[in-house]
Amino acid sequence: MMYLSEITRFLDELLHVHAIPDAAVNGLQVGRDQEITKIALAVDACMDSFREAKKQGAQLLITHHGVSYGNSLSTIRSLNYERLQFLLKHSIAVYTAHLPLDAHPDVGNNIQLFKALKLQKPRQFGYASGVPIGLIGSVKSQTQEEFIGSVNGLLDVQAKLWDFGPEHIKNVAVVSGRGSAFLREAIESGADTYVTGELTHDDYHIAKDGGINVILAGHHATETLGLKALQPLIEQTFKIPTVFLNLDSGL
Repeated sequence: MMYLSEITRFLDELLHVHAIPDAAVNGLQVGRDQEITKIALAVDACMDSFREAKKQGAQLLITHHGVSYGNSLSTIRSLNYERLQFLLKHSIAVYTAHLPLDAHPDVGNNIQLFKALKLQKPRQFGYASGVPIGLIGSVKSQTQEEFIGSVNGLLDVQAKLWDFGPEHIKNVAVVSGRGSAFLREAIESGADTYVTGELTHDDYHIAKDGGINVILAGHHATETLGLKALQPLIEQTFKIPTVFLNLDSGL
């Protein structure tokens, strides 16, 4: 038998969830110690993922975006009530790793994206709460079309290109999810292309004036990679079946 406390202890130590200041409440957000026979993983903790976890017979849901940010659960009513009621009724625990999963040097979203795009010579950049989140690296010179084709193939998306930089790509910065906070730093660090999930209207002009290509590959899509890297590690460690819930928001 494998219990929730054993799994959360392993995840806490692996991901250093309590070492990084974060708006998200990292670690176990919902649950009590109970036997775990199946684990689901999803980018978002939401009713869709809760229902699918129940359908799949999972007692633990590991997510990148959780249900608790700051004091968001200070009152249990309306949306909070509906979500927690479902989880408690069906004995589904929720464990979340937000910035710790972005930043992790092995199973993190950004190192996984960096390696999958065959980037070389990683340099850290983009500090959040004093911890480097993003990576910059070099790639064998290729056209915008060739490189964005690699992104699309990797993530199964149709990424959007802001064509503001050179036609031939050599230096690439990656930040999964929302990359607005690190766009200026990517420009100043010499990247000619910025791969991220999403940016804002204001970022459009910063990128254009900064002369950098931007590839918007989707917030959800760019943050699946860390969970998918974590999945086989959990299976090998605990001999428990897992399932990844690909509930893409399209954003």
